[in-house]
Amino acid sequence: MMKIANFSVGTRLAMSFGILLVLLVILSGAGLRSLSLLNDESRQTLDDRYPKILAVNMVIAKVHGIASAMRNMFVHSYKDEIDKELELNEVAKSVIQTKIAYLEKATVTKQGLKLVMTMKAAYAKYLTPQEQFTKKMAAGRSEEAKNILLYDLTPKQTELMAALDELARYQTALMEKSGRDSKAEFDAGLLIMSVMTVAAILIGILVSWLITRSITHPLKQAMTVAQQVASGDLNTSAAVTTHDEAGRLLQALEIMTTSLRSIVGNVRSGADTIATASSEIAAGNLDLSSRTEQQASSLQETASAMDSLTSTVQQNADHAREANDLAIAAADVARHGFAMVKQMVSTMGEIQSASHKIADIISVIDGITFQTNILALNAAVEAARAGEAGRGFAVVAAEVRNLAQRSAAAAKEIKVLINNSVEIVNTGTTIAGKTGGTMIEIVDRIHKVTVIMADITAASRQQHEGIVQVNQAIGLMDQTTQQNAAIVEEAAAAAQSLQDQASALVDAVAVFAWKDGHESDPVPVLMQTHAQPSVPRIDRTAQLASPKKVV
Repeated sequence: MMKIANFSVGTRLAMSFGILLVLLVILSGAGLRSLSLLNDESRQTLDDRYPKILAVNMVIAKVHGIASAMRNMFVHSYKDEIDKELELNEVAKSVIQTKIAYLEKATVTKQGLKLVMTMKAAYAKYLTPQEQFTKKMAAGRSEEAKNILLYDLTPKQTELMAALDELARYQTALMEKSGRDSKAEFDAGLLIMSVMTVAAILIGILVSWLITRSITHPLKQAMTVAQQVASGDLNTSAAVTTHDEAGRLLQALEIMTTSLRSIVGNVRSGADTIATASSEIAAGNLDLSSRTEQQASSLQETASAMDSLTSTVQQNADHAREANDLAIAAADVARHGFAMVKQMVSTMGEIQSASHKIADIISVIDGITFQTNILALNAAVEAARAGEAGRGFAVVAAEVRNLAQRSAAAAKEIKVLINNSVEIVNTGTTIAGKTGGTMIEIVDRIHKVTVIMADITAASRQQHEGIVQVNQAIGLMDQTTQQNAAIVEEAAAAAQSLQDQASALVDAVAVFAWKDGHESDPVPVLMQTHAQPSVPRIDRTAQLASPKKVV
């Protein structure tokens, strides 16, 4: 069986509150049950018993009213008064019928229903002579009515009243029983509530005491251990007997004490080592400071050389950019010249075509001239045959022949000139074609030169940007080196301060007392995860000035 101290504090508190809530629920349930029973009895009394008693009493009252009305009929001598009493009788009988019907419907017990039926039968027996009496009185036959009243109606009324009294006593007994049951239920509920309340209080006190003791006792032990450790006594130990939060706290305190013994021993042995190491660090810092100054001087010389190199690269980049612009302009001029040559070739082709057409026309003219000459010869022959009559015609034919010969000579000269022009045009067209091809090659070469110059310009720009970045990095390295020199000097001073603090640490550790056998105890794993010292991160960003941008 698990001890209560092995549960967690939250579980124990939840258990205590749970027990109290369960007791409260039980008390509430018992109270609600008693109230429910009392409510049922009260509702039965108010809604069932009491209305039935009222109904029985109402029937008794109405029967007495009928008897009083019948008595008054003998007293009054006037018919109007007798009729009024008869009307009251009818009203009373109507009420009696209603109440009997209600009692017959509302009664559920066997004995009660039997009494109601007995009363109903007695009323039926009573109703017959009563109606005979009223008829006789209405007819003015009072003597006969008197005999009915004395010898028939009165015994029936006595029997009816006895039945009503019996029913009234029964309903009254039921009502009294309900009252006694309600009182008994109230007394029983009060007793149960009282006993359960006392039991709940005692259980609550016991549970509270147990839980409080299970929490405070380990805490007092933990407080004692903490006070002893605070006073410097590391020989104390905590007996862990539970596994709750307080037990884990005692276990943690025990581990802490063991760890403190090991840590204090290690601190004492390490303080001397720190003092020795601090002196060595100081000497090393001096040597490092000298080398850092030398490095700073070298970086300054390198920065000066990089400034000169940056200027040279910038000039190269500017020249390359200008050469690129000139190459682009030459390419534009070459493309324009190629367009002009292409237009010239097209024009030469048109001239060549026109020359061929002119040559064809001259050939036609030459043919016409030849035919004209032949016709002129024929005309001269015909004129010679005609003799004297054809002499004039012969003269005309001779002139025509001269004109034809002159036209033929001119056509031949023009044809020679046209042929020479065609040959010259052909030669010009060939030269223009070759010139166009040469211009295309020139444009291609200039385009390649332009691409190469663009690449050279981009490479020069990238080279310039890279040298600028290198220059900035060298400037940053120079500043960092100077800051390192200052930090080295600070480290030397810190090493001296560390040596002084190591001595003070030895004196401070001497306050703790522990057994010598535990000076070299290893630090437990649980504490090692938390005992590693964190190296402080010194933000040097604010100490670094922005590097000088070299253009």
